[in-house]
Amino acid sequence: MGKKIVFLMYTSMIGQGLEREFLTQKEYETVFTNDYENTELYLNKKTPDIILIEVPDHSSYPIGYCMQVSDRFKKKYPQIKSMLFLNHTPMEEIIEEVIKAKKENRIDGFTTSFTRLEEIVAGLKALK
Repeated sequence: MGKKIVFLMYTSMIGQGLEREFLTQKEYETVFTNDYENTELYLNKKTPDIILIEVPDHSSYPIGYCMQVSDRFKKKYPQIKSMLFLNHTPMEEIIEEVIKAKKENRIDGFTTSFTRLEEIVAGLKALK
């Protein structure tokens, strides 16, 4: 069994595209959902190693709520690495909070919707 990656993505098309990048790689198992409140139900009793949480531009999932999701996963699965996917414009509204969260170890990294797919995949693989 390989590393388990959870794609918690409000924008299904982006999440499915990211998940597709890992489907042929035997060292990774993936779970995709857009259910922020009940994400754990989709894990089928598996322990995730990495979670990618989308912070959408406009929705009921603002940065503060996404940070609560990250905190929830880090409490329940202490070994998990949490990365935010910032799909929010204007970025200056949230970037200071994201940097603070990284410094406080509430997240292990972040990327943006402006980042190339290959770079996002590499960033996820680099999380240990």
